[in-house]
Amino acid sequence: MHDGAGSSSLLFGAVPSSRVEPRSARRGVRVRHRVWLARAALAVLTACASWSPLQSPARGGTPWRELTSEHFTLLTDIEPTSAQRALLEFETLRHALEQVAFPPGGASEPRVSIVLFSRRLDYEALGPTGTIGAASSGLALDIERQPTILFAGDATESARRIFVHEEVHELMHRAYGNTPTWLNEGLADYFSTLHIEGDLVVLGDVVPERRGVGADDVPSAVEIVGAHRDDFEPGASGAWTAARYYAGAWLLVHFLRDGPELYRGRFGALAAALDAGHSADEAWRVAMSGIDPSRLESDFRTHISALSWPRYGQRIQTLPPTTITERPMRPAEVHLLWARLAPPEPGPHSLAEREIDEAAELEPHSAEVAYVRGCAALGKESEQER
Repeated sequence: MHDGAGSSSLLFGAVPSSRVEPRSARRGVRVRHRVWLARAALAVLTACASWSPLQSPARGGTPWRELTSEHFTLLTDIEPTSAQRALLEFETLRHALEQVAFPPGGASEPRVSIVLFSRRLDYEALGPTGTIGAASSGLALDIERQPTILFAGDATESARRIFVHEEVHELMHRAYGNTPTWLNEGLADYFSTLHIEGDLVVLGDVVPERRGVGADDVPSAVEIVGAHRDDFEPGASGAWTAARYYAGAWLLVHFLRDGPELYRGRFGALAAALDAGHSADEAWRVAMSGIDPSRLESDFRTHISALSWPRYGQRIQTLPPTTITERPMRPAEVHLLWARLAPPEPGPHSLAEREIDEAAELEPHSAEVAYVRGCAALGKESEQER
């Protein structure tokens, strides 16, 4: 990949010298300068192309690969050895989550698709604005829903937290079905900072994304437990309200899991009540039976105002040998992937339609291309009917 500044210096370095030479010599110099300028212009165009998003593998872009393990399908353009390491880390993190909080599921679980971009500008062309990672229970053009996580590969630590956060949502749904929003989001945040030291999983670190909310701005425990889903949605309640409730949910879970001994047992009772089929309100009442609400709030405030917290570790078994299969993706497949990831756009000539057209140009008789084009048409009809 060329650096933009380097390309500029090459261009300006090719500007003819101001030194005057005999007419016969200057004609040859002018020709040589034209050759250098042409080469420099080509270098600039190449550098510009390398900085444009979503470069087709059929036109010089980075090849993509599909790697499959027991629980994940990784679609990526990062270097093959790094891709295998990344997929093994995803399996290791999931294995750790199952041992510390969620019992293993059955073989019928759908694989989660992970899309890992080597360049952030490619992620930015397809992911939500202002983010470095995102997740969806299903993509817009998919008739059969497929859980999907996507992020930029250069955001290593943040991407790792995003992965764990979203994987907790999947495991929570498997274990408990529908759970209250505060518990779902709070647990996802709580586990997102887990890290593995040998055979020890360490939990309880601060979530960097929640640092912007001070202790005085955190809602009360009663408000957090009674919060509606909209309270966590910036579009519905406003960015600040959503930030307060996300921080509050994480802190309440942290308090119940890592706070005073009195409350750690109560968290287990809450999970057991939910597992037994109690509603969220009933489960909370069962878990907090015998505790005065004012004492609960006072203890919660003391916990979240502390200057530091103890961290807790739990020993786990190492990940068993994992089989990974790998294959190169055809350029048309890559364009169809980008079409499925593309954000919805009104009117004709959307990014999704352009990517489908690129795939059709490469494989005009492909049934896969026809299927995705049909899904796009159905989606547009449904949108027009609303």
